[in-house]
Amino acid sequence: NSFKFKSNDLENQYKNNNLKKAVIMIARQHPGETVGSHVIKGCIDFLLGDSEEAKKLRELYNFIIVPMMNPDGVLVGNSRTSFAGCDLNRRWSKPNEIIHPEIYYTKSIILKTSLKQNISFIIDFHGHFGTFNSLFYCNHKENKQACSLFPYLCSKLSNIISFQQSTFSMPKYKTSTERLTLFREVKDIDNDNIIASETSLFGTRKGNNEKNYYYNTKLLNEIGRDCCLGMLSYYI
Repeated sequence: NSFKFKSNDLENQYKNNNLKKAVIMIARQHPGETVGSHVIKGCIDFLLGDSEEAKKLRELYNFIIVPMMNPDGVLVGNSRTSFAGCDLNRRWSKPNEIIHPEIYYTKSIILKTSLKQNISFIIDFHGHFGTFNSLFYCNHKENKQACSLFPYLCSKLSNIISFQQSTFSMPKYKTSTERLTLFREVKDIDNDNIIASETSLFGTRKGNNEKNYYYNTKLLNEIGRDCCLGMLSYYI
């Protein structure tokens, strides 16, 4: 169902802000995780649409989107690494301008953006080999309830996104990933909303009586759409 804007509260809040907040979305750091491309395409198609919700999101946020972080790895058919043989999602803490240019320049854009305006979300779209459904990996400081809000809202909007399977942890072996590195280096972001979206490469069992339903591109695009609707619901 469409959101209904019955008052001018949202518009008034927006007008009172000096600057829009930013939303940053990236996908396909790992070439073999093809579902990430379909999910972020769902985000892009929705945001460019004519729906009332999409128009509101464009009014409220500046979107910075990198839909293909590892084009050379995709081109040569690698599963997890770039053409240089590097797992790009383990290079965010100290990216090399020559060997990891995708990470080096994307990180630079994110850090520069954070100096000019507040960031509401940084979402990195991945694929998952070890489970069904779609879920989130989230950071967690003292206020777990605050950083749980966006995943919870998305799970209510989607029959595929699982809040119960989402995790809120910061393991040491992931210190150099995008999620943990930006958590340390981006200071002003709403409720630590630096999130990895993980979508199963198999399918979904959520809401279907434990029967397996395999994904098609339409369902994957809908996950992206529902993530965007989750941002709008979060704002409201």
